Amino acid sequence: MKALDNLNDEQMAAATTTAARALVIAGPGTGKTATIIGRIVNLLSSGFNPDHIVAITFTRKAAGEIRARLAVVCPGGAAGTRQMQGSTFHALAYRIVSECLAFFRDNFGTPLYQPGLTVVGPDEQKEALELLAARQQLKKASSVVKQAIALLRPEATRTDPDFQSEAERQATTLAGLYRLQLQEANAIDLDHLIPMATRALGECSILESYRARWPHLLVDEYQDTSLDQQALVDLLASRSVVCVGDVDQSIYAWRGANPAGMLAYASREGVERYALRQNYRSCPRVVTAAVNLIRNNRER
Repeated sequence: MKALDNLNDEQMAAATTTAARALVIAGPGTGKTATIIGRIVNLLSSGFNPDHIVAITFTRKAAGEIRARLAVVCPGGAAGTRQMQGSTFHALAYRIVSECLAFFRDNFGTPLYQPGLTVVGPDEQKEALELLAARQQLKKASSVVKQAIALLRPEATRTDPDFQSEAERQATTLAGLYRLQLQEANAIDLDHLIPMATRALGECSILESYRARWPHLLVDEYQDTSLDQQALVDLLASRSVVCVGDVDQSIYAWRGANPAGMLAYASREGVERYALRQNYRSCPRVVTAAVNLIRNNRER
C-alpha cells in the first residue's frame, strides 16, 4: 500500500513490528504520524478488522487527522476505516463508562450513572461551585471553592472532620453539595472519567471483553500521558501495543503528565524499541544543537 511504500527503513520497521509491546521514539519532524498511519494500514492489510484497532491521541483534532489520512490511503476510503476507534483518552474512557452502567449500579447499590451521561469540564465545575458558594453565602468563597476543587480530584484524600478548620469544613460541605448536583444532572467530572473506566475494567469479565474487542492499541504522545492514562493502557493491553513519543518533548507535567512512565515502559522486559532518526523538518545544524542541549538532561 502507498502508506507503507513511502516509509523509510526506520519507519517501516516500527510500522510492521510483530512485537506484542513496542515503543517508537519519534523526535519532531521524523514522520511520527506517517508511521502511525503505516502501522494501522499494516494491521488492516494483514487481515485485522478496523474495529479491532484503537488509536489513542490527545486531541480530537489529532484523531481526526489520522482518520482523514487513513481515508486517503485505505481501500474503501473513509467507509473502510469508519469502525476503527480513533479516540482521545477521555473519549475512550467515556465509552467504557457509558457501556458499563450496570457495573456501577451493582457495585454502588444505586444507578450512579444513567444513559446519556454528561461530562463536566474544569471551567464548568468551578462555575457550579461558585454558584453553590454564593447560595451558601460563604465568607472567603474564592478560597473555599479552591479547596473544594482540590477535594473533588480523583486522588484527593479525606481529612478527619475533627481536625478540619472552618474553611475545610465549608469546602467539604460544598464538595458534597456539588456531588449531589452531579448525580441529579446525570453528570461526571472530566477528571473522573479515566479512574471510573479503570474501576470498571477491574472486573475480570469486563476487562476481557474489551481486550477481545480491541486487541491492537496505538498510543500517540506517550511522553505526555499521566499515571491514570498509563494504567488504562496497561489494563487494555492485549495482542499488541505500540506507544509512540519522545520523552524530550514532554510539556504537560503541569497537567499530570508523567514522562518517567515512558522511560519505565522502555525498560520493561519484552518491549522492543524503535527510533526514528531521520528529521524531515529541521536542518542538521538545528538538530545537532538540540541533541547537544538534551545531553545535559541528567534523567536521560
